[in-house]
Amino acid sequence: MFLRNLSNVYSLVASATGYKNRNLTSADIPLTNASGNIPGPLNAQVYVPYTAPNITAVGAGGGPVFVSPGLNLNMTAANAPAPVNFTAMNLTVPGSQPSPTAPAAPKSSPNSAAVGREVIAGGAAVWGVLLGYTVLLT
Repeated sequence: MFLRNLSNVYSLVASATGYKNRNLTSADIPLTNASGNIPGPLNAQVYVPYTAPNITAVGAGGGPVFVSPGLNLNMTAANAPAPVNFTAMNLTVPGSQPSPTAPAAPKSSPNSAAVGREVIAGGAAVWGVLLGYTVLLT
């Protein structure tokens, strides 16, 4: 059973989809502040390796959880090692640095930087328009 405990849907979307916001008071809002240091495979201060997913879960579309070939299904959250502070040990997160044996990246042409700037500028324009519509609709 899925329990909705937050109302985070714009009223326009709620009315169009039939969703009923709960209009919570500040005392009713659950503590979901995740701004602290959370252990994980990308956190150098509180590093723990990737663990296997819950393969018995049901995916968002009702299908199974994807299991990549070669995934170690024995490494679960229940038996993961204790977090390690790589920063204090002057180490980096595994896989965050290029391999010394990896081939060098190809040299870029003089025009590739200009193309990259055009793509970024175009993307920024699209996001600006979407943000503008969002502000107008609220």
